[in-house]
Amino acid sequence: VKDIDADDDADKDPNGEIPALVKTSDGQLHKIRDRTKLIALTSPEDYMGIPDVLHLPNVTESSLLHALRLRYNRDEIYTCAGPILMSVNPYKTIKLSNGDELYSEERMLLYRNTTTNFGSGSSGTNGTNELPCHLFQVADRAYNSLISSAVSNEMEPHIEEEDALLMMDKSHEQKRKAHHPINQSVIISGESGAGKTEATKKIMQYLARVTKEKAPIKPKVGSDDGPSTTS
Repeated sequence: VKDIDADDDADKDPNGEIPALVKTSDGQLHKIRDRTKLIALTSPEDYMGIPDVLHLPNVTESSLLHALRLRYNRDEIYTCAGPILMSVNPYKTIKLSNGDELYSEERMLLYRNTTTNFGSGSSGTNGTNELPCHLFQVADRAYNSLISSAVSNEMEPHIEEEDALLMMDKSHEQKRKAHHPINQSVIISGESGAGKTEATKKIMQYLARVTKEKAPIKPKVGSDDGPSTTS
C-alpha cells in the first residue's frame, strides 16, 4: 500500500480520506479512495476461498470479495452464503476436474435430496461427501419445500408468513391445514450480463428432470412370435 500525497492543501480531502495505491497478489495496481478503510485478512480461512462465506471467522466486505476471487480463479463460480447462492459469470464453459459437464444429468441426480446439506458441509443423504455449491441445490431446496408442504403433518414455517397481509388471508391458513402445496419462489437477481437467464434455464432443466416420470411399459398382447397353444 502506497499513499498518494496531495500537492497542496487544496487537494486534500476535507473528510480526511487518504487515497492510496494497492498492489494485489497478482501484481495489479488499484487506486482506492481511503486507505483507512482497508481491512486486513488475518485468518487462514480468508486465504482458502471456502465454499460458505458465513463460515469465515470475520465476515467483511474484503474477506467476502477475496473468497469470491479465489474461487473464481479456480473455476468455482458458485459460493454459498447460508441458503443464498452467489455466482460469478465465467463467460466460458466450465468443466469439472474429472472432465464432466457442470450441468450434466448425472450432476442433477447427484444433487437430488441434498437440501438438508445446503451450505452445511456435511455428507449428503445419498451417501456422497460434501457437494460443491451449485444451482441444483437451490432448485432441489425449492422443490422439496413444495412437496413437503403438501405431505408433511407438521409444516415448516414459510417465509411468506412474515407478510402480515398474507397471514390475514383466510385461504392461506386453510391451505396449510389441508396440506395443500405452498408456492415456492427462487429469486434470481444481478446486473445485466450476470447470467440470470442462464441460471433460470438450468433451474428449469433440473425441475423438469427430477419430476420426469417414466412411461409404464405395456405388456405385449397377441404377439405373433409367441408360443402357440392347442386345446
